[in-house]
Amino acid sequence: MRYWFQVFTSDPKAHRAAAEEVFFVCAISLTPLLLLALIDQIHADKFAVGGLFWSAISSGQLYLYSFSLFGTLFWLCQKEHDNFARFRPRVYLMFLAFAPCVLILGVYLLNPTMANPLSTRLIGISFWTYLLYICLYYILLVFDNFEPPPLEERLQSEAKALIAGFSDLGADR
Repeated sequence: MRYWFQVFTSDPKAHRAAAEEVFFVCAISLTPLLLLALIDQIHADKFAVGGLFWSAISSGQLYLYSFSLFGTLFWLCQKEHDNFARFRPRVYLMFLAFAPCVLILGVYLLNPTMANPLSTRLIGISFWTYLLYICLYYILLVFDNFEPPPLEERLQSEAKALIAGFSDLGADR
């Protein structure tokens, strides 16, 4: 696990690319929800301030936005990374993405039209679920954008390992 933490912290370019993608994807995908707040301000005399926005949140819209990220997270967890050893933590990250998905499906099975407001606890969980999915998205993108070590460096380390293995074979005789 220490190796993967070192890989995660070793490439600032990968972090920048991941942060840019997460920011733009979240900004564009949350635009309809954020426009509700603008509509509330324009029509403040007809609606209670924040009425449309909070009614959308309380009906489970953040679960819908979280579930829309699930496909991307699933793909990034299952994607083969050719540029370094098999990404072992992705099994744990896949579990972290899948566990809230069961809750999201449960919310939609109980309230498929999203017409009824959810309980306060479920609304709070929707915020945390969305934040968890954004964090997982960022982490998986960092590993996806990670630059592989130079080919010469990899060849030298593999050649040294092969020579050491061959030397060990000769020592056994």
